[in-house]
Amino acid sequence: MYLSQKQKKKFAEIQADFREIKISKTGHPYKCGVGAITYPDSLDEPARTMITSEHTISKMSHVVKDSGNNKKD
Repeated sequence: MYLSQKQKKKFAEIQADFREIKISKTGHPYKCGVGAITYPDSLDEPARTMITSEHTISKMSHVVKDSGNNKKD
């Protein structure tokens, strides 16, 4: 499956670094964050663990660039 421009934009956004301060139910502030994930996935590095929700667009989804075709992107 090839990604549309809209899907490419969504993946680039969700794979980026994420940090924010959240407030617990009791009113206590705490730090929440996730580091950036390589997008598209590197073919020269070990792969991340695949999970069962790969059919959805999420931070855990894998995207690889197909260099063996004639498509521009």
